[in-house]
Amino acid sequence: MADQGAEQRAEQRAEQRAAGRADGTAGALAAWLATPLGKWVLVGLVFLVLLVPQDLVRDQVGEREGYHDAAISSIGAEWSPAQTVVGPVLSVPWTRARATDGTYVRDAKVARFLPRVHRVEARVRPQVRRRGIFEAVVYTADLDITATFDPPDLAAWAEAGSTVDWGKARLSLGLGEQRGVDSVTAALVPAAGQEAPEQPGDGARSLAVGAPDGNSPNAGRGLDVALPAGWRRDGPLRVRLRLTLRGSEALSVVPLGGESGVEMASDWPDPAFGGARLPVERRVSAQGFRAAWRALHLSQPFPLRWDDGIDETVWNRLRASAVTTRFLPPVDTYRKTERAVKYAALFIGLTFALLLVFERALGTALHPVQYGLVGLALTVFYLLLLSLAEVIGFGPAYALAAAAVVVQVGSYCGTILRAWRPAAVLGAVVAVLYGGLYSLLQVEERALLAGSLVLFAVLSLLMLATRNLAGGRAGRDGL
Repeated sequence: MADQGAEQRAEQRAEQRAAGRADGTAGALAAWLATPLGKWVLVGLVFLVLLVPQDLVRDQVGEREGYHDAAISSIGAEWSPAQTVVGPVLSVPWTRARATDGTYVRDAKVARFLPRVHRVEARVRPQVRRRGIFEAVVYTADLDITATFDPPDLAAWAEAGSTVDWGKARLSLGLGEQRGVDSVTAALVPAAGQEAPEQPGDGARSLAVGAPDGNSPNAGRGLDVALPAGWRRDGPLRVRLRLTLRGSEALSVVPLGGESGVEMASDWPDPAFGGARLPVERRVSAQGFRAAWRALHLSQPFPLRWDDGIDETVWNRLRASAVTTRFLPPVDTYRKTERAVKYAALFIGLTFALLLVFERALGTALHPVQYGLVGLALTVFYLLLLSLAEVIGFGPAYALAAAAVVVQVGSYCGTILRAWRPAAVLGAVVAVLYGGLYSLLQVEERALLAGSLVLFAVLSLLMLATRNLAGGRAGRDGL
């Protein structure tokens, strides 16, 4: 019995020593966390945890942008997708006769010819269509296309016994989507020195327009214009096409002649020019834009004539040579929100730094949970911005979300700091940060320069505010 009692007392003493060591470790850790360095480390851990909700917000922006893109695609599919205008291209069917083992073999071929002079004038009338809370830009374009062809010469291809079916010659006009055509007219225009046909109108001879046939290079995505049986082949062929075309987001035109010119005008104030080349002339204002492109065949990656054996290759090169105008929405909510989220970590870090300064100055100990709640409030700002911008627009949404978060953070910090003047200063700093961010979002091209200058100024102010921290208790604690 005595031995058992001694063993129990030894176990109790061992447990007491272990508990004492644990209490000592916990006490030492608590004492270290109470130091300025420990507090900075603890707040830094809270900051790292808050990176997770920031990533979730960023994912949410991407998801909503996906819904927006799906809505735009749906509207475009119903109205008409982006249009690419290629042509006109002169197509002439012919039969090649070639000798094989003493006999003639006839192959049906189609020769393609591009115009020597090609002019396109487009007047575009964009409008905004809605699908729920999402907006898409669609347009109706009036195009006036003139093309002058030299007399087609097949001598380089045709061998003895070959025949040309001039009666089935036609003009091919490629489009991005055939069902977007609202109206189209085509006519022969007399060249200089030729008599005008006795037809009503502007001295032009009307031509029949229809769907592409099997010999067309753009079957299912364009129009064919039949030439009259007696069209003159000993001189230039000049044609004029006028069509009204529906599309969405972007309009592209291929300058495909030996000498080409494209002019585009609209009352839309936010165009984006792209494609194979930029306009040589452009005027953009709040009332709209006007742009002009010029191109010579020497700078183009396709021939002026070819046969249908390489149709697919040439047609792809033609479409890749298009000049494009995109009709951007007045405000790209998702792009601006995504750019704003990139500054979330900076805003939270600066706010935490100010709280630490006020905490040291006032002698108030804030709990890490309180830092976390302030950081979450600053993160929720971006969700408020995104959800409100989809309904009321980016500008009003930004002002409303920023005001709500400034009031929320300022009033909460006034309570936890037990001093309203520092809380007012903190709220004012956060408001200034949001105002600076809004300004950065408006100057996208120089956002890096402006952001760098703002960050430098803010850091300078923080250095000024914390210049005396090492002289008091913080210096004794080793900060």
